Amino acid sequence: MPFEYVAVYNRVGVEVFFSRERSFVWEGKGAPAGVYYYLLNFSKTDYNGYLLLLK
Repeated sequence: MPFEYVAVYNRVGVEVFFSRERSFVWEGKGAPAGVYYYLLNFSKTDYNGYLLLLK
């Protein structure tokens, strides 16, 4: 199942991170602490959920 992309959105739905690299790293630099929504897209399946960024 090929990796397509990963996206991270803030609580109002604004995209704060996007990568097509399978070995992505999002450290939350420049983003305030809070809850974020993520979407991992593979060719046939999407995975999504929430993450909590603590600073």
